[in-house]
Parts: sequence; C-alpha cells; structure tokens
Amino acid sequence: MPRPRLRSRLLTFGVFELETLTGELRREGRLIRLRHQPVRVLQLLLERAGDLVTRREITEQLWPDDVDVDVEQGLNHCMKEIRAALGDRPDSPRFIQTLPRRGYRFLSEVQAGGREMPSPEETQSSRTKPDPDPDADPGLGDGRFE
Repeated sequence: MPRPRLRSRLLTFGVFELETLTGELRREGRLIRLRHQPVRVLQLLLERAGDLVTRREITEQLWPDDVDVDVEQGLNHCMKEIRAALGDRPDSPRFIQTLPRRGYRFLSEVQAGGREMPSPEETQSSRTKPDPDPDADPGLGDGRFE
C-alpha cells in the first residue's frame, strides 16, 4: 500500500515563513540557516502563538529523558539562534517574549497555509458549540407553539 504524501505546512509571520516539513526558515523568500533543534523550538512557539510555552514543555519535546545533555544550556542556545535569525532582542522583543524562569510567548500573528491560525480559545469554543438545527424556527425557540 502506498504511503500518503505529506502536504506542505507553511507558517508565516511578518516577513518570515517556516516550512514545518523541511524545517526551512525564509525571510522574504531568502533561506535563513537555522539548525534542527532551534527550528523545532520555533515551530512549537508558532503553533502556540500568544500562549506561554514553558521551558519544561520545550525540553520534553526536544530532549528525551535518556539523553545526556545540559538541557538548560541547550535551550538557551536554541533561543539565541532563533532570535539571531529573526533579528529579535530579548530586551525589546518583536517576536519572542521571555517570561523569566517560566518560558516563552510568541507575540506576532501567525498564519498557517495562508490563513490565520485560530487561537486556543476559538478552537475550544468551536468544539463546544452545538451545530444549529437547520429545521428550527428561530421565532419559536422558547417551546411555545403558535
């Protein structure tokens, strides 16, 4: 049985694009060199734009428990690389806000596949809202008959 082909997933913000399948970051179409782990951190931040992404969540995604590495130093290095690639600064962030000892928040609007990604609140509310009954008469929704 043939394997299904994966479609491209492009996340755009400002003048940047991240192709999540290939890990390529581009600024106005020009490729920006970014290593694999910083790309993974950036993708996680983009997918959760506006939300706090804790240091613990990032390290659990990037480094399994059995890996012998200084995780704190590795994460700090990833953030430095990402900020350098984006031209961002921790003291006056345009893209990534540091919440000391807690984690990071992506500040800019992110679009996926040419449309804005819904916020977590929008995603949750769309799951909990029932579909309207197409046969319901909006004027008789109180249970009375005329």
